[in-house]
Amino acid sequence: MKSQNNSNNKLSICVLTQDDEVLSSTRKTLSHIYPNALISQVTNEKDTPNKNTDIIVVDTEIISGASLECLLDKNSEIPVVLLVKNFTDVRLHNHHLTGQRSILLKNDITGTGLVQSVHHLLERHKLHEQLKKTSHHLKELSIRDELTHLFNHHHCEDILSSEVKKAIRYKRPLSIIITSIKNFSLINESLGNGGGDHVLSSVADKIRTAVREVDLPARYGDNEFVVILPESDDVAANTVATRIRDAVALIDLAHRGLDVKLQTACGVASLSQEIQTKDDLLK
Repeated sequence: MKSQNNSNNKLSICVLTQDDEVLSSTRKTLSHIYPNALISQVTNEKDTPNKNTDIIVVDTEIISGASLECLLDKNSEIPVVLLVKNFTDVRLHNHHLTGQRSILLKNDITGTGLVQSVHHLLERHKLHEQLKKTSHHLKELSIRDELTHLFNHHHCEDILSSEVKKAIRYKRPLSIIITSIKNFSLINESLGNGGGDHVLSSVADKIRTAVREVDLPARYGDNEFVVILPESDDVAANTVATRIRDAVALIDLAHRGLDVKLQTACGVASLSQEIQTKDDLLK
């Protein structure tokens, strides 16, 4: 197997062992393939780093049972090679095998076994990370509005349902703000669809900057926005609504040749004795 590229050469490999021969053999074997790798030793599972480590090699003769389970759980996102003494131990630890773990006889450290195990685990880990990113991206596409990048209508309703249940269960305040652009049809006709989209994006940006990090803004309709405000009563919600109106009023359309101001309508609703559901809030 040829030496890997520079990004892999800079691997950080942790070896959990009290056996100097295991450490020496591991370093000697892997340094040919990963010449710039940092190969460090720890002698106690409590000292095993769980950050900035690319792979962990574990000597199972010094750790087993609950301690090994705890180590693997703590480092569930890091590839692990389990070194075992014999085939009886292979069967003993077989239940630990996953796409990010492999089992290797100690006798194979000096051969191609360790190199192949590390290489395959790193390749699987790379694929795993790529799949996670793709999954996250696809999830974002499913819950975000393509134009404004705020949460979309469907996700807004899901979040609101969840927040209402939590607020009622723990007897906490919850409010929403519904904001719409009253003269959007006129603006859209005057500027065209592209100009109208720019206005909607600008309004979304103003809303995003006017609310707290814990608040949840969404594009609810064509020119309608909803902000979910956990832990906020009607007084706090009205304050935020005023900030939104003032921020949106600053959007300048003159540079687009339109001598008109954006006109917004902000409605506030809060949980109360009469308002107890998501649908009540959105009426």
